[in-house]
Amino acid sequence: MKSRLIILVIVLLLGSSSIFSQSFYVEKTAKGYEQPILEKLISENYKVTSNKDKAEYTIECIFTKTSAFNTKGCVAIIDNKSGNFIAKTKQVKARLNMFNGYANTKMQSMKKVANKYLIPLIDKYIKK
Repeated sequence: MKSRLIILVIVLLLGSSSIFSQSFYVEKTAKGYEQPILEKLISENYKVTSNKDKAEYTIECIFTKTSAFNTKGCVAIIDNKSGNFIAKTKQVKARLNMFNGYANTKMQSMKKVANKYLIPLIDKYIKK
């Protein structure tokens, strides 16, 4: 009985390390707005590579409406093998205001996307 429990624990540990076998490359932006996306992927134990050729999927940060006071941003996932667009998150709006310390609106929008929409999008469209 005890040996079966030990075997079960070993199998679960080995299986959990390969849960997320896909590798992701996060496209760099001019001023590092991709950082919240990278942090979220790493914290959720996804493989992140620094080489686009070694990754199975590319994640791009897209900003559709930018101004000094507000920004709309989203994230797109692209399959590197076929070059096909897989999915895009909901557009998130961020505004410059004093309640968030006048933080950069592009960085705010990427933080919102990373915290609310990125992982559910990956789970929905990319098979584990």
